[in-house]
Amino acid sequence: MISDGIRIAVILNGISRRKSLYYNSIHPVLSGAFPVNVFETQHAEHARHLGKEVVRDKDKYSHVIAAGGDGTLHQVLNGVLSATPAEPHMLTFGVVPLGTGNDFARTCGITASGSELVKTIQSGGKPTDIGSLICADDLGVPQQKYFVNVASLGMGPEVVKRLVGDKRLLGPDLTYLKAILAAFISHRSLQIHIKSTDWEFNELFRVIAMANGRTFGHRITVGPDAMVDDGILSVFLARDMPWWKFIYSLQLAKMGRRIKQECVQYRTAKSLVITSPTPAAVEAEGEWQGWLPAEIQVLPGAIRFLRQ
Repeated sequence: MISDGIRIAVILNGISRRKSLYYNSIHPVLSGAFPVNVFETQHAEHARHLGKEVVRDKDKYSHVIAAGGDGTLHQVLNGVLSATPAEPHMLTFGVVPLGTGNDFARTCGITASGSELVKTIQSGGKPTDIGSLICADDLGVPQQKYFVNVASLGMGPEVVKRLVGDKRLLGPDLTYLKAILAAFISHRSLQIHIKSTDWEFNELFRVIAMANGRTFGHRITVGPDAMVDDGILSVFLARDMPWWKFIYSLQLAKMGRRIKQECVQYRTAKSLVITSPTPAAVEAEGEWQGWLPAEIQVLPGAIRFLRQ
């Protein structure tokens, strides 16, 4: 064992169909190098509570690793930061990508490999940006949330709603495609006022995405130039479009290409204020967050993260 003071808490998605991959291939390598405790989630939102628990004793762990998808990572991050909002550098975060989308792991060049994880831990975490999101709960009370990959409104929350309870037997590509197409048919454009320090829009939008990573929804590129350590959010703005143009644009985004259509714009921002005259939901990392109005800003280098 080569721990050198490293003590790891792994928060594992207990209902992941790839849970056995962690136990069979990753845990033996990881626990052979460092002291590791594994905590399995048992129900929705459990990863958030476990994130709070593992930092209750701030000297017990040096690393917290989410073993699951983007949603598991999101919950762990929010659990830890809600317990230690003034000390985000206390711990180093990491992810073992076992989910359906794994978009943030893909942006960071992370694979489900025990040997690569050990090497990355030995190399040390890198300063990584996160997003701060303040939006309203069901009672209209502002709540502080954090995201590490992408937050969105418009079709994004509708897709999230359709994925809840989906057994995802079709595999990630078809599972997301089915939900996205259904959302396109049922969802209507929203009147959104979005304002940054440098630009402003007040228009009907299908999708608005604030991206720290490059993709969401399983490889849909909304931040083709996004970097996780540049102190900037990439903003993807999509107005309404006919179905055939939507399918074409979706294919381009899946290929990682920039959409060159008049109905799509790419912007950057360090902070945003977003409002709407009608109810509009917000999601982040495939997790429902709340309602507009919302204040969003990037927190440069706020956490240490295990990445390439």
